[in-house]
Amino acid sequence: MQKTHEVTQAGLEKLKSDLQKLIDKHEELIKIRGKAMDAGDVSENDELDMVEEAIIANEAEMHELETLIKSAVVVESDNETGVSIGNTVIVDVEGKESTLEVVSERDADPLEGKISLSSPIGKALAGKKPGDTVDVELPKGTVKYTIKQVK
Repeated sequence: MQKTHEVTQAGLEKLKSDLQKLIDKHEELIKIRGKAMDAGDVSENDELDMVEEAIIANEAEMHELETLIKSAVVVESDNETGVSIGNTVIVDVEGKESTLEVVSERDADPLEGKISLSSPIGKALAGKKPGDTVDVELPKGTVKYTIKQVK
């Protein structure tokens, strides 16, 4: 049985878009390989060796994305059950308001306010509702987060 993973609809669309870019890149690499093979001696053709390596790496990335897409389960945000994937959460962090988007691990980017439920902040906020306060252990120490809104 294949392991599933939760993604937002936007996350799934990004996976599909990334896969299409890799497919397009693959087609271009195949053309380059054909030109390199036409260039003569294939036994000592550095260009051919490089393009073969690029094709192998590209195919590995394509396979990874295909697997992720096949095993993806799209989840809809549910404000009633507390913080979960797909939610946007407005929190008070030591007197400063911050907006966090809860996304899949692959889409997480803390610098852009996108966190996954497997991150320290995500784990602490999971299932919590507006008004709840949690202490999050971060490298800089314990930080208090108060949930103001879940949408």
